[in-house]
Amino acid sequence: MFRFILTFTSVFLAVKVVRISHSDWIALMIFTIILTIINLTIKPIINILTWPINFLTLGLFRLCLNVAFLELTSYLTPGFFFASIWQTLIFVLVLHAIEWFLFKLEINKY
Repeated sequence: MFRFILTFTSVFLAVKVVRISHSDWIALMIFTIILTIINLTIKPIINILTWPINFLTLGLFRLCLNVAFLELTSYLTPGFFFASIWQTLIFVLVLHAIEWFLFKLEINKY
C-alpha cells in the first residue's frame, strides 16, 4: 500500500510538472491503478520477449515500450489524456526521475 501511495505521488507530481490534462483526482487514481496493473502483469512479459531488441538498442527500446504502456493507460482512463506523443515521452522521463527519487528515499528511510 505504501508503494502505491508513492506511485500515486509520483504520478501527481509528474502531471503537475508536465501539465497533463486530467479531469479530477479520481482520474489520477484510476490512472495509477491501471498503470500499476499493467506494470505488474503485461510489462514483465513484454520485457522478457523484447530483451534482444532492448539489448541491441542499449535500453532505448524500453523507453518506447514505456511510452506505449502510458498511452494504453491513458486510453483506458476516462478523463486523462496526453496531447501528443512528445508530451508522453517527457512524462515518462519525469515520472521515472520522480519515482527513482521517492523510492530511493523509501529505501534509505529504513
